[in-house]
Amino acid sequence: RVRTEIDRITTREENILKNDIWMSEDGLGVNWKLVNPGCRAPQIDILLNKEKWNGYEAAYENIGQAKEKCETNNDCYGVAECGSLAVGSPDKVCFCPMWSARENHAVSVQHVYQREASLDENGNEDGNGALLHSEDYIYVVGGFV
Repeated sequence: RVRTEIDRITTREENILKNDIWMSEDGLGVNWKLVNPGCRAPQIDILLNKEKWNGYEAAYENIGQAKEKCETNNDCYGVAECGSLAVGSPDKVCFCPMWSARENHAVSVQHVYQREASLDENGNEDGNGALLHSEDYIYVVGGFV
């Protein structure tokens, strides 16, 4: 609750920031499937600028969140990776290889592919040719952390 200058009380709900990606192929948004569970740890550039802490046994400065210490990628949630972000630091932390969790954003995935031409017995394209090329482009618009 926040009291404003003109004596109005405003309340803002606590947001749980997420960066999971879901997909709906039915065109209506009725059926969804999880494509990427996202991460709890922030992306590297945010960690490099904000999250610094001293090592427990040495005087080196670590980069990353102390609560996200890890040994392997299996210790990290979702698609987060485990690694040392500071030169000379033996301590590893989880970091997100994609954008950090945020609010008020939109994500769109464009799937582009090319197939080899394949004709049916009537000479019409049947769409069953071999896949020659496939790429996905992810667009993230807006949002703040």
